[in-house]
Amino acid sequence: MTSAPTESADPTESAGPAPAAGRGRRALPWGPMARLAGRRAVFAVPVLLIVTFGVFAVAEASPFDPVKAYAGTAGLTASQENLDQLRANLGVDKPLVERWWDWLTAALRGDFGDSHTLRQPVADAIGERIGWSVLLAATAFVSRSCSARPSACSPHAAPAAGSTGA
Repeated sequence: MTSAPTESADPTESAGPAPAAGRGRRALPWGPMARLAGRRAVFAVPVLLIVTFGVFAVAEASPFDPVKAYAGTAGLTASQENLDQLRANLGVDKPLVERWWDWLTAALRGDFGDSHTLRQPVADAIGERIGWSVLLAATAFVSRSCSARPSACSPHAAPAAGSTGA
């Protein structure tokens, strides 16, 4: 003996799909990926802060004197007061945390400082080289894509098995 399906007497049950995560909001089609990207972006911020501070701390612990390197051979014969003045001009006489904070706030404004090696602003040095970097990355991407699936690079390739071709 078979019985007919009975309807639920509970008014909270619905026949339609449940709202996303029980919050009463409609689920967006990109929801899980957006949440993943958002989570990664949120976790990237403290990681970048820790890494940049770590770089400053390692540079501070180094026995290398950036002032003497910046001064070059003139730094070998310069007086201590000249070296101290140069330290003040470069800002390396400040405490570690203060130098890191100054660099971080300037970097957030787009000012990456000056390259002591190239003797020009870092933004200019990046601007001169960004075109070649993009070209290299694009070439590597296309090369890798073509080697992973050669049919992806052929304009007359047959559609993949199971696809409609439309």
